[in-house]
Amino acid sequence: MCTMDFSNKKVKNSLFVIVFIMFGWIAYAPMTTNFLSNPDGIYLGIINRDGDGSAAFGRIGVGAVIKLMYSVVSPNLMMIIALFILGIAICLIADAFDVDSFVGIGVLGGILLLSPAMSSQLTYYYCMVQYLLAYLLGACAFYLIAKHDSWITVVIASVAICIQLTLYQAFLSVTCALGAFYLLKLVLTNTDIKKVLVKMLKFIIAAVAGVLSYVSLLKVLHVELADTRGFDKLGQIDIILRIKLVKYAYVYFIDFMFGNDYINNSWMHRDYVNIFVLAAFLVLLTMIVVKNKLYKKMSSLLLIIVYVLALPVCYELMVIMAPEVDIHGTTGIIMVPAMSIYYMGIVFIWKVLFNKPDRKFKHEWVRSLLYKNGYAIVLAPIIYCFVLFTVVFQNVMWLNYQSTYSLCQKMSYKIDEFGGREERVQVTFMGKINDGKYPFNHQEIRDVVRGTLAEYGQIWEGGSIANHCYKAFYNNYFGINYNIVSNEIYNQIALSDSFADMPIFPEAGSVVRDGDVIIVKISEVN
Repeated sequence: MCTMDFSNKKVKNSLFVIVFIMFGWIAYAPMTTNFLSNPDGIYLGIINRDGDGSAAFGRIGVGAVIKLMYSVVSPNLMMIIALFILGIAICLIADAFDVDSFVGIGVLGGILLLSPAMSSQLTYYYCMVQYLLAYLLGACAFYLIAKHDSWITVVIASVAICIQLTLYQAFLSVTCALGAFYLLKLVLTNTDIKKVLVKMLKFIIAAVAGVLSYVSLLKVLHVELADTRGFDKLGQIDIILRIKLVKYAYVYFIDFMFGNDYINNSWMHRDYVNIFVLAAFLVLLTMIVVKNKLYKKMSSLLLIIVYVLALPVCYELMVIMAPEVDIHGTTGIIMVPAMSIYYMGIVFIWKVLFNKPDRKFKHEWVRSLLYKNGYAIVLAPIIYCFVLFTVVFQNVMWLNYQSTYSLCQKMSYKIDEFGGREERVQVTFMGKINDGKYPFNHQEIRDVVRGTLAEYGQIWEGGSIANHCYKAFYNNYFGINYNIVSNEIYNQIALSDSFADMPIFPEAGSVVRDGDVIIVKISEVN
């Protein structure tokens, strides 16, 4: 009879990755099977990616992966590959922090998979594999330095970070947050201070060398960076500004975790749950300091304070790296992927405190529950929040699709009456859906996902960018390829008196043809 040795690390990790892929695919099946994406995903490609503008944002590695996959985009396939990549990353993180139980690895995986940032990230079918490769490379860089003492691993880690940045810069925050937690773990386990400082030096050298290599690579390749969102200022160092931005990193961290402006933390009292997690972390930290008598070692106590204070900065690293990037903007949620590490920290620090149980229990299950897997009890409320949030997130994604599809179907009937499919004819969609006569319903549910990509529907609203989204939506879901007007013509129409006098769709006269241009007025244009 063939039996599986679950004490074997390779067997356990392999089983976890398989279960993780199955669970993740089932959890996000409503999105992938219905091709539900965000406005960027619809605009840039649900079934294929013809071109690549990522180089303008410094993500020069994205195009290489697109070519490797022959520009093919499949939501289900992309999801499976992405989950496989994330599963490996979780196994590396768990091994580095000595999380050896299947429950522990599962908790880490669940927190990452169901976090608001990852839910939004997984709507980017055309680039999710590339972006999550960056996550894996960051985890690999961290793992190499954490588990190995050779300086050659620092070189390899810096190369991994350089490649990571060519795919997606925001995931550097994950690498830094993991590094800070690992250094904290070393101090808490009474590791020699010199060894801790050497390890910290290796982390810093790898990060700095990786960033410098990345910036140098951009210059060597003469990459023309976009002047939007501060990408053209990558590599420019303003020490005074960076120091000031540390304060903003703390402000953003507090707002993200305990406020209600960034995301909706009042739903299910997530703000109080986050406070509970923070309190649990501080209590566990204090217990370790007392148990290991670290309060008697001033150097250890000082390093503990430094590493704990460094964590919020690591979580919100993009605020410092790219200050012009709007963390509160439409895609701001995916700029802070390290926030899930905030919750994982409970698992990391729990393993330090209860690595070797001092007490013996009559029943083994009591020891297992309290010592080995007690962190699962502490994190149960936030995991429960994340599970329900993921459900609501996908429900809103479905509502977005239904609302947009219904409106586009009604508009297409009118557009076709005016010859919208003629080759010489161009179409323009003026206004915002929510400001017109087909606003999104279920606003109380939509408020739950405020701050995530589900909030913004499937059309980027405001200005001529909406035209490109409508064109892609019709192309993807209707098989209709409307020609759209240029930005200049859009602006001319928006400022014209004739447009101002038009009624709002679906009233008579809300769709008109002016020469070879069909105008659809969805709402007033400010």
